[in-house]
Amino acid sequence: MKPIPTSVTPTPSIGRIIRAEALRMGLKLREPFVTPVGALSQKDALLVRLTTADGAVGYGESGALPTPSYSPEYIETAWDALTRFLLSALVGQTYSSTDDVTTTWAWMRGHHFAKVAPEAACWHILAQRADQPLRALWGGSRQRIEIGAVLGIAPTIEEMLDSVEKALAQGYRRLKLKIAPGRDVAPIAAIRQRFGDITLMADANSTYRLTDLPILRQLDDYNLLMIEQPLGADDIIDHALLQAQIKTPICLDESILTLDDARHAIALGACRIINVKPPRVGGFGTALRIAEYAHAQGIGVWCGGMFETGIGKAFNAQLCAAPAFTFPADNAGSHSYYDHDLLMPDDPIRIDADSHITLPDAPGLGWRIDEDAIERLTTQRAVFEG
Repeated sequence: MKPIPTSVTPTPSIGRIIRAEALRMGLKLREPFVTPVGALSQKDALLVRLTTADGAVGYGESGALPTPSYSPEYIETAWDALTRFLLSALVGQTYSSTDDVTTTWAWMRGHHFAKVAPEAACWHILAQRADQPLRALWGGSRQRIEIGAVLGIAPTIEEMLDSVEKALAQGYRRLKLKIAPGRDVAPIAAIRQRFGDITLMADANSTYRLTDLPILRQLDDYNLLMIEQPLGADDIIDHALLQAQIKTPICLDESILTLDDARHAIALGACRIINVKPPRVGGFGTALRIAEYAHAQGIGVWCGGMFETGIGKAFNAQLCAAPAFTFPADNAGSHSYYDHDLLMPDDPIRIDADSHITLPDAPGLGWRIDEDAIERLTTQRAVFEG
C-alpha cells in the first residue's frame, strides 16, 4: 500500500466487514505469577479477527482472565458475549470509524473485555489503510516508551529481593511490587534497605479496607511512586477519604471503568494517578478519552497490562506513545509470559537496555503477527460470515 500524500490527508474507512472470527487458544505461562488474589499459571488468549470485503484483516485481543478475580468478566463471559451478540452484529455492515462500530453495541451494558477485541481489530484495519502505525492515529509522536517491571508476591523476602535484583540488572528503572495485608511493609522496607531509593510502587489489587489506614500510613515512610488500587474495586468514596490521609499518591485501576468514573474520582480527590487498561474500559477509544481528560486535569496516566500476548502488548505499546501517558507502562517484551506470544519469532517486542521499547514504523500494529501459530494453537473457533 502506497503512503497517503500529506497534502490530501483523507480519512480512512474501515469498510464492509464480511467475516468475523473469535479465536481461543490455551497458553501456559512460563512460570506462575502470584498476585494478592491468587496465582496465574495458564491463560487462554482470546482474539478477534475481522476481514473486510476488500481483504483487509484486523486483529484484536480481549485480555480476559481465566477467573473473575480482577473483574466480574472473565474468559467465558467474554467468549459468550462475542459469539452470542457482538460479532454477528458486525458482519455485513459497513463502518467508517470505530465510533460507528461501538455504536452497534451501545445497547449492551458492561462486557468491556469482550467489546475491546473487535474495536481493536477495527483500529488495526484503519491503521493499515492509513499506512501508518497505530500511534499516529492516536496522536502519538514518541518513538520510544519506558516500561517497568512487575514483581509478584514471592514466598519469602529473600526470593523477592532476588527478583528485584534481577529486574534491576535487566535495566528496569521502575519496579511494581504486588502487596497484600501481611505482605506489605516488611518487603518494601527490605527493598529500601538493600537497594536504596529506586523508583518503586506497590499494587494492592483491592485487598485493603479503610480500617487498614494505620498500615497504609506506614507506607508513606518509603517514598513510593504510588500505591495502586488499595481499596475496593467498585469504590471511589473511600479512596477519596484515604487519599486525604496519606501522602503517597493513590492510583486507581479497577475502579475506573468509564470516562464518568474518571471524572467522578478526580472531582472527589480519590486519586492522583490513573492506570488505563483498554480491556477494562472497553476499547482504545475510551482509553484515550480517559487518558486525555485525566492528563488535562493534572492527573498522572499510565497503561497497565492483562497478561496479553504480543498482539495485545503491541496495541498497548502503540497507545503509550500518546502524550497523556506520563508514567512507565506495564508492557513487557515478547516471551515475558509465554513461549510463543503470537508475534513472528524474528520480529519480537524487544526491551532496550534502558528499559524502553522502540516502536517500529511499520503500518498497523508495527510488529508482524504469526498467523500460522494462531492457526496451530487455536482450540476453539466461532465464525460469522455475511
